Amino acid sequence: MHLRFLLALICLGSSCGTPSSLDPDSADVLTRARWERSQLGGVSAEVLVGSGAPADGLGRPALLILHGCAQSADDLVDRTDLASMADAFGAVVVVPDVPNGGVYAGCWDYYGSSHSRSVGQPAALLGLVDAVLDDPALDVHPDRVWISGLSSGGGMAAVMGCLAPDVFAGVGLAAAPAVGTTAFQISSVSTTADRAAGVCRTLAGSRAASFDTQLAGVVAGTLDYIVAQGYADVDVGMLADLYQGDGAALVARSADVTALRGYQPDGVGTIYAQGSDDRIFQISAQGMGHAWPAGTGAGPELRFVASEGVDFAWALAEFFSSNALRTEPFGDVDPDDGTPTEPDPEPEDSGVPPDGDCDPWVDSDVTTISGHIPRYQLYPAGWGAADATYVALLNQHGVTRTFPLYESEGGDWYADPDNVPPRDCP
Repeated sequence: MHLRFLLALICLGSSCGTPSSLDPDSADVLTRARWERSQLGGVSAEVLVGSGAPADGLGRPALLILHGCAQSADDLVDRTDLASMADAFGAVVVVPDVPNGGVYAGCWDYYGSSHSRSVGQPAALLGLVDAVLDDPALDVHPDRVWISGLSSGGGMAAVMGCLAPDVFAGVGLAAAPAVGTTAFQISSVSTTADRAAGVCRTLAGSRAASFDTQLAGVVAGTLDYIVAQGYADVDVGMLADLYQGDGAALVARSADVTALRGYQPDGVGTIYAQGSDDRIFQISAQGMGHAWPAGTGAGPELRFVASEGVDFAWALAEFFSSNALRTEPFGDVDPDDGTPTEPDPEPEDSGVPPDGDCDPWVDSDVTTISGHIPRYQLYPAGWGAADATYVALLNQHGVTRTFPLYESEGGDWYADPDNVPPRDCP
């Protein structure tokens, strides 16, 4: 083996730097208790269920995320904020460990062009999906199952999207080598979009018609020197070929990466549409190395998870839900009690609390998200205001915009004045 390949293999999906521990008061640690280790179809996986469910009542989406080599499910769970995405989209998130320790330092076996739904890791992953769909407590809709992964996990997600396009309505690829390549071909592009599409069609067989309704998202970092960045273009070219089918060719348009959820996301974004249907999005993430894009805040890339930049899981969920072709598009989420609610219109926030003869709040303040820090506490849903986590407030208001919080008679602060408990008035 070449030295470069050996070094890449050791680092693929892990950190080659000094590991660091999480802040025990961080939102990641506070939400970690919501994850449960489960055996799903014989595969060990971390599972988290969102706090709501899609308002259309048809069932939850499920997002599978496959780790990279020398990485584990726990690495992705501990260094991301997948809980916020799950809550926002009413999703089930499943992060499995590669069965039997994988191959080549714990890699997923995406290698080559010979794969079968009935044996090996593909069979294990399809068994996992069956277990998820068969669990009534999870309430996952069979047409809302998505798969994604980093590096070898991204390669495996691509293989599964080809083998089982009827199962996976969405495919997310992060630093993913192309379908049909080998472990020795990660550092330079060694195939074409046409060849990859040919392999993918062969794997799909009689199920190839399902490409007509599959969606995809692809991301690669501009500082990734482990998996060749050019594979992202090959992946997109392959998908565009498959998704065109007998219809019109996909047409590209620019997308604003800085408007996506994350921590100072930057880069070049492209959306590929077929007529009025958006089918693929691609992000070239500026300054990101070989990592899963978590977008949680400032900090270095550790265990090949990038805290800075776009939140890829959120981008996938948003794109897949709003452009769904196998069910109606969805996105609004009902609370846990299952009572349907109409989404409230976004209020025009003047920063001035509304007037009233006896307002339920006893005090209010208008400042930025960091200015409100003394008012945040730890609640069952997480750290933040009594009715909105810090992460939810950050997503809504950003870093610099001011917004009000309202103090209840009991001393808790609320983001929505309608949620403040009533008080006795003179």
